[in-house]
Amino acid sequence: MSQVKQNTNTMAKKKPIQLKDLSRSELVNYYHLHVGRALGDFKTSNFWPWIKNYFKARFGGKEAFRFYPSQGDDGIYPLLANENGDVVVAVASDWATNTVDSVIVGNLIAEEDPDYTIHMGDVYYVGDPIEIEENFGKMNDDNDTGDWAYGNNGFLALPGNHEFYSKGTGFYENLLSKTSVTTNDGNVVKQKAGFFCLENEHWRIIGIDTGYTSVGTPIIEFISPANCKLLDEQITWLRETVKIGDPTDNRGIIILSHHQYFSAFEKGKSYEKPAEQLAEIMGETKSKVPVIWFWGHQHRL
Repeated sequence: MSQVKQNTNTMAKKKPIQLKDLSRSELVNYYHLHVGRALGDFKTSNFWPWIKNYFKARFGGKEAFRFYPSQGDDGIYPLLANENGDVVVAVASDWATNTVDSVIVGNLIAEEDPDYTIHMGDVYYVGDPIEIEENFGKMNDDNDTGDWAYGNNGFLALPGNHEFYSKGTGFYENLLSKTSVTTNDGNVVKQKAGFFCLENEHWRIIGIDTGYTSVGTPIIEFISPANCKLLDEQITWLRETVKIGDPTDNRGIIILSHHQYFSAFEKGKSYEKPAEQLAEIMGETKSKVPVIWFWGHQHRL
């Protein structure tokens, strides 16, 4: 499935300043990016559509959590080498901004001719179907892959918090339909949940879903903040299907997540619960095999 290409998408782009000047308020940001340039631009014709869309996106409950097994799929896929015997994996987080800058990054990824590309979450601003189209290609046009560079053997995705500002519908219904992984027998399958495992005889790349539990109920989330914990279904998958605690498995482990385990930049901006859960599952294995963890969310590398 050779989809890697340089993109020259001419779809209207957001200006970087629109993202740079976002506030801490989701309500203000949603207006800022979807309705007007600033709060001073309020117009009667814009106000009620904004309110309607915001409440539609934020209230009413999230999409049901998706997990494995699903449609005969256990979420574990082969990490296939290229003709040189190597595997090139490109990862990016917080990329899907639909800006000129994201086009440049997409082209830089494409230049590496990756075998796999992985987006580690946050489609701006709320990960709805329109924003999925802007960044990853139009839903009904197989020839339009947006500005993202699709890997030769696969494209997978993790959700961040922004996808669940719109209840996760765009991620589950639209973005997952754009994923693909080539199996050992040459078939191409799509990712069925917000987490996965790519593996070969040396390494396992395990993408975990910290996005689903990163956004709580409006207002209540200020009193009881979300902690990005891994839900029981994901814990069971890691323990019983991936078996990351197997003491006889000496393969290295690369963890991918949207949210950070700790922060080198901001006090209090860490999400320790997933790390505690992973440590419990892995047991002594975590000290016996190489473990590397990549995350996004902070925009500060």
